[in-house]
Amino acid sequence: MLSMVMGFALLPMTSFAQQTSDDFFRVDDAFNGNRDVLTYSLTGSLANDDFGTPLGSGLLVLTAVGAGYAIARRKRSFRKGTTLMLAALLLLGMTDCKKKAADPIVPAIVKITLNVSGDNDGSKVVVNPPHVTFENGDKVLVGYNSKYVGTLTHNGTNFSGSISAEIAGSQPLYFYFVGNKDTGTLTEGTTTSCTVNISDQSTELPVLSYSQSTKNFTGAGTYYASLHNQCGLVKFTLAKAAGSVQVGGMHTEATINFETPAITPTATTGSVSLNSKSKTEKWAILLPQDAVDAAVTVGSENLTVNVPAITRNAYIIDIPTIANTQIDISQLTDNYEAQNGEILYGTLGGNYKITIAADATVTLNGVTINGTNNSSYAWAGITCVGNATIILKDGSTNNVKGFYEDYPGIHVPSGSTLIIKGETSGTGILNASSNTDPSGSGAGIGGGWNLACGNIVIQSGSITATGSTGAAGIGSSNYGCGNITISGGSVTATGGASGAGIGSGSDAVGCGNITISGGTVTATGGFNSAGIGSGYTGRCGNITIASTVTRVTATKDAGYSIGAGYNGYCGTVTIGGVEGAITESPYTYPAPVAPSGAINGLFTVSDDGGITTKQVYFSQGNLQATCASADADGSTQETWTWQFAEHQWDYIGGLSSSSGSEAQTGNNYISGNGTVSSNGTVDLFCWSTNATYYGIHNSYDNNDYSGDFHDWGNTMSGDWRTLTYAEWGYLFNTRTTAAGTAPTINGTADARYAKAKLFGTTRGLIIFPDTYVHPDGVAYPTGINAAGNTSWDGNQYSAADWAKMEEAGCVFLPAAGNRYIDGKNNNYVSATELAGFYWSSVPYADEWNDKAYNFFFNPDVVDPSYSTKNGGCSVRLVKDAN
Repeated sequence: MLSMVMGFALLPMTSFAQQTSDDFFRVDDAFNGNRDVLTYSLTGSLANDDFGTPLGSGLLVLTAVGAGYAIARRKRSFRKGTTLMLAALLLLGMTDCKKKAADPIVPAIVKITLNVSGDNDGSKVVVNPPHVTFENGDKVLVGYNSKYVGTLTHNGTNFSGSISAEIAGSQPLYFYFVGNKDTGTLTEGTTTSCTVNISDQSTELPVLSYSQSTKNFTGAGTYYASLHNQCGLVKFTLAKAAGSVQVGGMHTEATINFETPAITPTATTGSVSLNSKSKTEKWAILLPQDAVDAAVTVGSENLTVNVPAITRNAYIIDIPTIANTQIDISQLTDNYEAQNGEILYGTLGGNYKITIAADATVTLNGVTINGTNNSSYAWAGITCVGNATIILKDGSTNNVKGFYEDYPGIHVPSGSTLIIKGETSGTGILNASSNTDPSGSGAGIGGGWNLACGNIVIQSGSITATGSTGAAGIGSSNYGCGNITISGGSVTATGGASGAGIGSGSDAVGCGNITISGGTVTATGGFNSAGIGSGYTGRCGNITIASTVTRVTATKDAGYSIGAGYNGYCGTVTIGGVEGAITESPYTYPAPVAPSGAINGLFTVSDDGGITTKQVYFSQGNLQATCASADADGSTQETWTWQFAEHQWDYIGGLSSSSGSEAQTGNNYISGNGTVSSNGTVDLFCWSTNATYYGIHNSYDNNDYSGDFHDWGNTMSGDWRTLTYAEWGYLFNTRTTAAGTAPTINGTADARYAKAKLFGTTRGLIIFPDTYVHPDGVAYPTGINAAGNTSWDGNQYSAADWAKMEEAGCVFLPAAGNRYIDGKNNNYVSATELAGFYWSSVPYADEWNDKAYNFFFNPDVVDPSYSTKNGGCSVRLVKDAN
């Protein structure tokens, strides 16, 4: 059996804390005699390679290990087996490589501390890559007789652990230093190899070292060994400050082989994340490999750098500088001036002034600048020194807010020109605003309080600009700006109080000419201000809107929608070649023209963050199908003709009965095919998965639930389609106007929908268009957006009233009820004048649930995600607006 483990004593020394500093140690460090010469009590030593540099002149690792082993055994033969407790002392001199500064490996019952020499005797480094000490969890693996036999683990003070081995002829012990890298599950006496992954070096440099004892293991005694680095240490230098950097094409895994003792790279290659000494100086531990032109990723920028052949113990500091043009602004520690061709990304982490050099073109790729409203930081979010071009990276979202309240989000100086445009697809987004916490007086893009600005040109991209008190969204505050030109893109501009959406603020100097020749523009004025033109008491030059624009919408608070604000002044207003300021608010040019068969109102049904906003027109009435001949069986589509109901409020319904539902009779040749009028017309359809029937021919036992959906819109020419259930939901619950606010009635209240009764007889739901002005002389709707309004009679409109509302773009969905089929294939129509069911184009979850989404409403509920399938619902088609 076993007896007690033998230990060995050491000299008293200073605390381990002195040795774990992460400082950089150089020749000129002043230790003031506070650290003694390295001393230790050992029976042997373990020295380490120099990492490619001569003693005292480069990177040096001085390692000492005393391995004392004690065994206790019976007096029988040693060959019967031995259980060993192993403790090894690792003493490493301070190093600038990622070789860990040494700490002892000792028997668990012996505590050891370490002090490091302070003079220039070669036991400290004289180069300056990052210095890292041993850390809690670092490992030394022990191998013997082709097997793993134990692990020594650093516990924050020293290495300790145990091994189990049986003497097997003349063989040494083997030591593998792998830092704290995960080696997976190891089984003592069984495991012959394992792997470590070194791809992530962002927090530490994982040096891999290997050694074997100088004499064979014979049991109790003293053993000597020297560690040998199995990797190289490589320095990379960036031209510009950056955070995370990855170098591709590197070996990222090493095999720890106990059977044929070695540490060797595997065939696996990939990217290594570099370790940062500074914003431009990065380091990596690399495994041996041939020279390669390596791919380098800095932010989203893809570059190439030549990495020479890596050998064991290599120390390489002459890698060519990586000419990155991307600047991670989160890494900045001071003000920064962006140069021509640079790409900015990241979130600014301090109160630093970001400027763009004169005549420079700079790309924004996911920039966030949230200015602090403090007079100590009196500058814009981005300041142009002179002429400048800002490119918005495709697919990126950039948010720029000014610092002190008097400053804009983006400023260009008087006499200079700022151009803003998208990269290629024009999907880049820019949100620019003044600082309004707690107040502000700057434009989103343009000038600030007592701060003039130059010319502003927008060519493409998706731009949202918001001004604060006294300032325009795009333009001036109180001190004038140059010309404003928009030739493309999607532009949304909102002025602060007394500021136009696009133009001037409360500005006696005013802005120059405003020219819009392309793109989609939405401009909303602040208090007493125009949408496009001047703010309260402000001035602007001539305003010209060409017929080549996609759409321009302007909303005023006072004065003109396009022209002067209250007590303001503007030059000549020319729109599509016609002169004259515009009083209508909101005003849209060119006026939307509904396609044939559609209601003249635009409705937004989806918006993916401003990149793509989808608007639709609704058909003039619900879809209908009419059988062509009385003797047809209705089994083929060719026997049916398709049309829209003549009016929005038309529906066929069921035969009247006291119970409110009635089996459909009459025209038996289409029994089971839906609600039937006297002339064979149906308007409640089953789920449409059959291209031939489109939900007409159906029965209780033969519901066509499965298969591809065939849109009812295919029955009509002109690209009509059925809304998805998500679009129904957006329409009723989420919809915003192009200005980013819910649709309003005369600019004063949310107005998506309201329940109503037309002509005293027909109940249903009114949907208000994105831009809506309620007609004069017509009762103002109540219960807007209120799902719990149980009365259909709160909003009642005569034929004359409804004609005005329909002309203004309102859609009416009648409560046409639904159809269901009993087990005898009898059709029943129910809930007419009580509820509406309108199909979407989306099945529910999976086809085997026998359900599909439809839009459902009654006096208590407005639900865009109701689901059924084996019944008949109304269909109201839409057409996408160009």
